[in-house]
Amino acid sequence: KKKGGSKRKSKHKQKRSIAHLLKQKRSIAHLLKQVEGKLDAFQYEEALGLCEEAIARDPSNVKALETAAPILLELGGEEKAYEYLRAAVRLCPESGYSKYMYLGQMCSGDEAVAHIAKGVELMTRLYGKKAGEASSSSAASGEEVTAEKLSNGYCTLAEMYLTDCCFLPDADQKCLESCTKAVSIAPQNPEAHQAMASYLLTKGDLDGAKESLVKCLELWLPHQGAPDAILPPYPARINCAKLLMEMEEMEKASCILEHLLKEDDEVVEVWYLLGWLSYLNQDMTAARSYLTEAETLFRKAECDDVGMLEHIQEVLKEVLSCSQENEEGEEQEPAANGEASDQESPDVSSDEMELT
Repeated sequence: KKKGGSKRKSKHKQKRSIAHLLKQKRSIAHLLKQVEGKLDAFQYEEALGLCEEAIARDPSNVKALETAAPILLELGGEEKAYEYLRAAVRLCPESGYSKYMYLGQMCSGDEAVAHIAKGVELMTRLYGKKAGEASSSSAASGEEVTAEKLSNGYCTLAEMYLTDCCFLPDADQKCLESCTKAVSIAPQNPEAHQAMASYLLTKGDLDGAKESLVKCLELWLPHQGAPDAILPPYPARINCAKLLMEMEEMEKASCILEHLLKEDDEVVEVWYLLGWLSYLNQDMTAARSYLTEAETLFRKAECDDVGMLEHIQEVLKEVLSCSQENEEGEEQEPAANGEASDQESPDVSSDEMELT
């Protein structure tokens, strides 16, 4: 009898434990649902607080970890975001591509490429599934993969091979493969053609690069001023303007940069590029205005791109020097004209002047 009683108590404890876990799970799901509302209202700190509460209740909750990390990045908490993303990878390595894409951006070299490649691999798996199969695994997590999203994943991979990992033996081949896949998966994705243009430009194929960039611009530039226009992300358009400047397409570059400035006038790089472009066009007045504002914003925003600041100051110094020389030249010109007039004019008596 005693033995039977202990079994019943054990079963009762198990039931209570299962009930507690289910209640806790429902509670965490409720917290994460609230996070969505806070994010929609741009209340990042409140959203993070709810995520932290969910993680405190269940440190192995992958969704809570993956939700908290991007919010931390938005608020400047890179170290903790990295910790959460690594934990999510350990707990769930074969699903959830977003964490790998974030880690790829936070790391460098081989490690960055490995993370992004893994993220693209997971995206490709989801994209390859039929819509019905993908709905149960990916829709619930909000990680559906469209052609454009997968294409952009390959663009990110191509960029890594073009920059941080250009030293790898097969970087050139991998970069071209990634660009080609990005274009073939989503031919209507401007960023794919832009990635190809970047690659071709590094290979010295200026005509090919221009052709790819023309395809990119045809997909969005004509709609730039429209109220409901779907444009590439802000950073992608900055890079597009840079490519145009490298190809000496200054008018198009200026058009894009001016529009970016209307969208957000607190991005240092846009002011800097407009200043540099004006300098190249020998418009010293505009260059001085743009570069002065770039330097002011740089210090205000406490940017860490020392190279950009040094170039701003270098070009600004040259602009000020040119402006000063022009001013001095303008001052000397009337005086020189006056001297020439005195030398050339014959002496005329007062009588002759009256007769005249």
